[in-house]
Amino acid sequence: AGLGGGSSDAAAVLLGINKLFDLKLSQRDLTHYAQQLGSDVPFCLRPLIALAEGRGEVITPWNNCPVLNLVLFKPPFGVSTKRAYDNLHRVKIGKRPSWRNMAGALSSGDQDAVIGAAGNVLEYSTFDLHPELKRYVRELAGLGFKKVLMSGSGPTLLGFAESADQAYRLAERWERPDWEVIVTRTLTDEDLAEEWIRIEEEENDPCKA
Repeated sequence: AGLGGGSSDAAAVLLGINKLFDLKLSQRDLTHYAQQLGSDVPFCLRPLIALAEGRGEVITPWNNCPVLNLVLFKPPFGVSTKRAYDNLHRVKIGKRPSWRNMAGALSSGDQDAVIGAAGNVLEYSTFDLHPELKRYVRELAGLGFKKVLMSGSGPTLLGFAESADQAYRLAERWERPDWEVIVTRTLTDEDLAEEWIRIEEEENDPCKA
C-alpha cells in the first residue's frame, strides 16, 4: 500500500526479539540488523519525525510535527515497490521536495507550511506505471483537501484536511465502495509517551501478562 507496513513489522520483530530474549542490543546494533532487512526499517525503529540519510540507516531525530488530519485512500490494487524504484530512473523528475524547507516548516510548527513542503518524488514513477492515480489525485483535490499526495511507492493517496471534522466529511464524499478509506492523524510526542506508559503498565500487571 505504500504505508511502510512491511518495514514497521520488521522493526517490531527486531525490537520484540531484543526484549523477549533480553539480548540488550543497542540502538546501533539494531540499526545494523535493520538496514540488512530494508532501507526503511532503521527509520521504523525510531518513532515520529526523523531525517533519514544514506541508505536510510543514518537517522537524526527531528522536531515534533503539528497534528495533521489525514484521510488515506487505498485503491483496490497494489504497486510493486521494486518496480516503482526501477522505473524512477526512466522518468523525468519535475519538482523535488526540499528537506530543508520541511525542516524549517517543522521548526515553525505551522501546519500549512508543513503541508506545503511535503512532496514525493516516487509519484513520477508510480503515476507513469499507473496513470489513473494521477486522475484520482485531481478528483480528491477537487473534494476540498488542502493537498493530496501519494504515500511511499503507492498506491495509497493521502488527503490533508483542515480539521478532523473536515476529514470525516470529505472521506464520506469519496463514493467508491471498493476502496479502503481511513480517517486518521499524525502522532505527537505526547501520544507516544502515553502509549509507552500503557505498555509498561500492562507488562507490570500480572493479570494482563
